[in-house]
Amino acid sequence: MVDEARDHFADQFTDQAGSFPNRGTNGQGMAERMSLAAETEARSLRKLAIHLEQTVHSHHPQRWSFAAPARINQTLLNGLTEQNRQHLVQNIPKDLVNQPPGRLMSHFR
Repeated sequence: MVDEARDHFADQFTDQAGSFPNRGTNGQGMAERMSLAAETEARSLRKLAIHLEQTVHSHHPQRWSFAAPARINQTLLNGLTEQNRQHLVQNIPKDLVNQPPGRLMSHFR
């Protein structure tokens, strides 16, 4: 699924945008647009959104609910097609990972 941690640095990032100085630009390269952490997170979120889309598409739920931390919630939902998003009946922009199992279902209708 999301496995950038196992990839080699050189496989994840290249200097294709010319971010580092070279002779062709008289030593003036372009500034980095994103920090390494931000780029890694953006790639991971795109992969997670693709996985979410594939999961919803393959199971064809008539109704489904979704929960993810507020800072990534909308990014993940934006990766869904309109067809898969229209069956979403409840969206909870909250991190429920550490909720005790007995309290988890109380967040959903």
